[in-house]
Amino acid sequence: MIRILLDTKDVIELVERSYPISPAKLSEWLEARDARLVLTSTNVLEFAEGFANTNDLLHARSMMQALEAMPVVYLHEALIEVDEIAAAIDAFNGSQEPTPHTPYVGRWDETLAIRGEPAPGAMVVGYRLDMMIFDLWKTRGPDTEEQRRRWSRRAKQAIIDERTIPAARKLRPREAMTRALEQKIAYWNLASPADRMAFGKWVYAKPSRCPGFRVAWEAFRLMVANVTDSPEDNDVWDNAHFPAVPYIDYVTLDRRMKGYCVDACTRITKHDAAVDYRERLYPNLAELLAGVS
Repeated sequence: MIRILLDTKDVIELVERSYPISPAKLSEWLEARDARLVLTSTNVLEFAEGFANTNDLLHARSMMQALEAMPVVYLHEALIEVDEIAAAIDAFNGSQEPTPHTPYVGRWDETLAIRGEPAPGAMVVGYRLDMMIFDLWKTRGPDTEEQRRRWSRRAKQAIIDERTIPAARKLRPREAMTRALEQKIAYWNLASPADRMAFGKWVYAKPSRCPGFRVAWEAFRLMVANVTDSPEDNDVWDNAHFPAVPYIDYVTLDRRMKGYCVDACTRITKHDAAVDYRERLYPNLAELLAGVS
């Protein structure tokens, strides 16, 4: 099966404007190639946000149903890095290679599930995407948008903080990755590896051990290094799909984020020639359709 992950801008253009192709025609294109669109919490929530304050709920419902009517699969991108790292710790402690991670889930509400907990609507049978979105709109409080802004500001500030570190104090790549792993292990309250320094060296040596984490980490380093690029508040949403790159066949990213992702994947390929994700990356759906036979 071919899995195609679209950026929100392409989902909007496709479903609302039938550009560069109508949903019906794209469905035919997908079926002919045994392909599926990948829906995540990010691209669906951002798409739905355009209808959040509308009075025309029938139109909003039709848009959600048009999206779900296409051949789709669901991917829980928010847990990719933590699940990869947890599996890598177990493998490292057992002197084994990690079991390949599977971030795909059976229904869209599962992409919102907190690690170790069931999906919000797990007990609801026949729960359609439009129903899920409408229920989310009913339950979101006044602090929901502020929480999104806090996440965005935190991502932006992380880049700014890294840029302020004097060159003499900057860590070498392997040491920087070890520190990043330690921070994520602490944040998610994971069991520590038997030897944290050796674990960092082990993960760094083979990008396929934590592939989604590696793509996101390399892209973050490139953003930090590019001091001419001022981070935007919405960067946390623009790069949310970076960890998913190893788990899809094709993805669209806006040109700025695609540039970072291509460079990150180039770094990974230079480290390990067997790992090359660059041909999966496209700036928009039109170019993807033209480039994929």
